[in-house]
Amino acid sequence: MAADAEALAHYRRALTAYTRAFGDRWDPFQRAVLERKMGEALFRQGNHQQAIEYLQRALAYLGSPFPTSRWGVRLAVAREFVQQIGHRLLPGLSPKSKVGQVDPAVKEWINIYEVMGWMDFFMDQERFLLDSIKVLNVAERSGFPFGTLRGSAGVGIICDAIGMFCFAEHYHRQAVALAEQIQHPAGIGVAYLGMGLHELYLGQWGETNVIHLRRAAEAYWEMGDLREWGLITSLLRQLFLWRGDFVHSLELCQELIRIGRDGSDPQLWAWGLQGSGAVWQRTGSLDEAMACLQKAIELYKAIPNYMEQADASGELGLCYLRQGSLKKALAVLEEANQLIATHGLKGYMVNPSRNVLAEVYLVEAERAEEPERAAWMRKAKRICRAALKESKTFRGGLPYAMRLQGRYEWLRGRPKAARKWWQRSVALAEELRAHYDLGMVCLEMGQRLGERVRLEQAEAIFAEIGADLDLARTRELLGGER
Repeated sequence: MAADAEALAHYRRALTAYTRAFGDRWDPFQRAVLERKMGEALFRQGNHQQAIEYLQRALAYLGSPFPTSRWGVRLAVAREFVQQIGHRLLPGLSPKSKVGQVDPAVKEWINIYEVMGWMDFFMDQERFLLDSIKVLNVAERSGFPFGTLRGSAGVGIICDAIGMFCFAEHYHRQAVALAEQIQHPAGIGVAYLGMGLHELYLGQWGETNVIHLRRAAEAYWEMGDLREWGLITSLLRQLFLWRGDFVHSLELCQELIRIGRDGSDPQLWAWGLQGSGAVWQRTGSLDEAMACLQKAIELYKAIPNYMEQADASGELGLCYLRQGSLKKALAVLEEANQLIATHGLKGYMVNPSRNVLAEVYLVEAERAEEPERAAWMRKAKRICRAALKESKTFRGGLPYAMRLQGRYEWLRGRPKAARKWWQRSVALAEELRAHYDLGMVCLEMGQRLGERVRLEQAEAIFAEIGADLDLARTRELLGGER
């Protein structure tokens, strides 16, 4: 990161010198390259808004300005989709991807869009879709396999985020095949990142998922691309968290924090803090969790990174809920859900704030008297439905959403319907090996249905994974016999 700061200073002096020497006669391609390099340095410093401005100027110098309005982006996406459908239906009309000479301007153009994509995924997913599909179409037309690889992985990632998993798998497999053919670390990194993320969405959380993500992380580490390495490491720590492996998750978080601090990279630091907060929340160290999450949210706001901000806010809201601070929880969660709506965010990272807001509404409903209770139940009904719908694009969020739907039915006086939802939650959590979620639904069933065997199951799970706060609560319900 120090090198990026020094490089940026040199680039700015070069920009001044070139402008003074050549004025309007400066070659647009050379100007675009310099603008891209400056944007890339700003990206690695965590200054995303300014980085985007430099990258968009670079595109303009290449004669391909980026759309400036929301509808301009959408129209451009529609045009690119038509072209992509044509490539799929009539492959003979576009050149076959093969290694060969590619126009340097095309390579530079694809480099610019790739850097933009790393930011747009977290800030504006419609722009990310345009970034990815334009790269794919241009690369396919130009016979540029490395660009085709990048574009395929990007289109696959956005297909996963909106639940089009069959299409996503096609593009991810195409990216992996090209990566294995080309054998370039950057290609291997992005291809296996896409495949690993695809498996995360589908709930395929076994060792294959770990292997794919680690291969991607090792490829980027080999290249010295710490931001890309950090994203994949953050996905790995999330995977271990969902599986109830808090020890390995926390180890990765501490590594992210160390490298982020040493390198003055706010994004890596924020990923580590957020992950640490999620672990501390589950193990019962709520004060430590809230300190980590609040700092992470501050960093995400400054970058900006709306997707991760919403994710971290969901975890913070859950901390407040577990403390009994319902007003604070509501304020944080409603702000996060407004952020999701404003920016049209999709994907697994928006799931926690939906689920936790549903739980807060249900807790308020259970505590309230009429007519306030009815009002809370109406809110809970709406958000529970939204949480279930959102979780259909991310199976990992479904056990929690199903548990809450069961509680909603229980509070309506429909115990049979509640039991069905809880049983579905148990079955899916067992399939996913989501140990913490399994413990939580067993605790809920044991408490509300009076099933001691479920409480004993929850006790065993919480003891094994180190969820001390939930373990203490379970043992209290068991009568303090443990």
